[in-house]
Amino acid sequence: TSVTAAKLNNDIISGTTALAEAPADTDEFLVSDAGTLKRIDFSHIKGGGQWTHLLTTTASSSSSIAFSSTYITTTYLDYQIVISGIKGSNDGFTPQITLSTDNGSSYLGSYRIARHAFASDGNNKNSESNSGSKIFIAGSVAPGNSTGEGYSGIVTVFDPLKQSGTTNTRTIVIAESAYHDTGADFVIAHIGAANKTNDAVNNIKFDLDTGNIATGKVSLYGRKLS
Repeated sequence: TSVTAAKLNNDIISGTTALAEAPADTDEFLVSDAGTLKRIDFSHIKGGGQWTHLLTTTASSSSSIAFSSTYITTTYLDYQIVISGIKGSNDGFTPQITLSTDNGSSYLGSYRIARHAFASDGNNKNSESNSGSKIFIAGSVAPGNSTGEGYSGIVTVFDPLKQSGTTNTRTIVIAESAYHDTGADFVIAHIGAANKTNDAVNNIKFDLDTGNIATGKVSLYGRKLS
C-alpha cells in the first residue's frame, strides 16, 4: 500500500522537535536524485565560507587569551583573530600579540614591527622596531578605559604552520585596529610584523601590556588549507 499525502498528519513537520542549532556534519537530509530518494550528510551541503569560526572567548578580568595547538592545526592555512569591545583594567593599555613555537610553554620575545596610525586630532601616531618584544597592535598612543573608550581590531596570522610549500619563512602578522586613546582622540592603526624564527607557530596569545582584559570578546577563525 502506498503512503499518500492524505494519510499524513498536517503536523508531521511542525510537531517534531526543532533543531536549536546548526546541524552537525553527520546529521542527514533526504534528497531526490532523479526521483530516487537518498540521504546525505550535512557536511556535503553546508555553506563553504572562506573563514571557519573556531572559538570565541569572553574576557572577564582575564590576564590573557591564548589559542593553542588544539585550534592551530594543519586543517587551516591562515588564521584571523577578531577582537571586539576590549576594555583594560588599567588606563593607557596597549593590546599585543605574541607567538609560540612550543604550544605556549614559552613565547617568542623578538619581532620586527611597523605601526602606522593616525588620530582624529590630525597627528600621526607611528612607531617601528627591529627587535620589539611583543607585537603591539595599536598606534604609539595607548587606548583608554574611561566611559566610551575601548579597543577593537582584526589580526591575521599567515601560514603559521608553514604549509605553503616553503619551511624557511617567518610568520607574518598584520592587524587593523580602531580605538579612543587616553586623550579621547579616535585612532586608526595598521600594523605589520614578523617573528625572527623560521619555526612553525602553534600558539597565539592576546593580552595587554598593563593590567588585565576587563571585558570584551575575542574570536578565532581559520581559513581552510583547501
